[in-house]
Amino acid sequence: LHFPGGVVQTRHTHPSGRAGMVAKGRGTCVWVDPAGAEQRYELRPGVVFVIPTDLPHSFETAKGDTLDVIAFHPDSDFGPTGDSHPMINRTMVGGVSASWLTDIRTSE
Repeated sequence: LHFPGGVVQTRHTHPSGRAGMVAKGRGTCVWVDPAGAEQRYELRPGVVFVIPTDLPHSFETAKGDTLDVIAFHPDSDFGPTGDSHPMINRTMVGGVSASWLTDIRTSE
């Protein structure tokens, strides 16, 4: 996954857990803990992270910083083809697949 600089991603969930490793760049993973408090985890090259099933989260990058993440999402059933991408299809915002929410996508 590539996050351009200045991204404040929409908070979302996934129907299965995710794991990732930061390949390049810097950013922040923001999530809501079970008590409802926002938590922030700084991401830098080599950091490995796990996002549990249905955990509300998002990623952010500062202006001038980019973030490249190698992500594992076990519910993928095919490779990416333009707008038909399992990472987008199985990203949920308020119970709606991000594949239907074009206004939240980054353009880079």
